[in-house]
Amino acid sequence: MTAYQSITAALAPLGVYEIRSDKNIFDELKSYASALDKHRDNIENVFSNAFISTSTASGIAERESMIGYDGSSNSLSDRKEFLIQRQTFDNSSYTVTQLRRFISCLGVSNYSLSETPSTYSVTVRISDTLSNTRKCWIESQIKSFVPAHCSCTVTFN
Repeated sequence: MTAYQSITAALAPLGVYEIRSDKNIFDELKSYASALDKHRDNIENVFSNAFISTSTASGIAERESMIGYDGSSNSLSDRKEFLIQRQTFDNSSYTVTQLRRFISCLGVSNYSLSETPSTYSVTVRISDTLSNTRKCWIESQIKSFVPAHCSCTVTFN
């Protein structure tokens, strides 16, 4: 039901207004109803994009832009899964297992990880075929995840 239909349905029983197309009240109600319909659509959009699982493609793209990720080449369900996994990381668990999960979350499947505790260094060698833009983004994400006291090297083969 549109806003105009709701308004007229509520006003009709009162009998105060004669709502016909040749009356001024008709034009006023139409303009109010148009604005109310636009606001309702905006509110519905906000509600649908409030959670990743119910987000539309535009809502997912907006969330991806906040972390510098362009997942437009992936399916909507894959993009949602990536964002859900990404939100599980809070940089408070600095373990090799967490780093492996994080790298996988970035969409990297062929990689090797080595750590040298004596020199506080971590090396990630990635063998996936990736664009230069994607490589830069993945490298920056991995380096931002590794603790500041560790040296991190990311190479691409």
